[in-house]
Amino acid sequence: MSKFKSGDVVVLKAGNNPPEMAVKETCNIDDKPNEFHVICTWFDNNKVCEHTFHEEQLKTKESIDFSKIGR
Repeated sequence: MSKFKSGDVVVLKAGNNPPEMAVKETCNIDDKPNEFHVICTWFDNNKVCEHTFHEEQLKTKESIDFSKIGR
């Protein structure tokens, strides 16, 4: 079972100021039953974007350490 479910708000673990994304769905990686791909959607200005990530690339919004983000 994936760490994430449809509707969760996630961000990439790496990168400066990554966009908040909504989990659309999760699916198993073909030959690896304990690994998952996560399909995410987000807005870039008025454009809806969608991409598939390996679940290890993502974290929930609640787990962001804001003290590490430059302001």
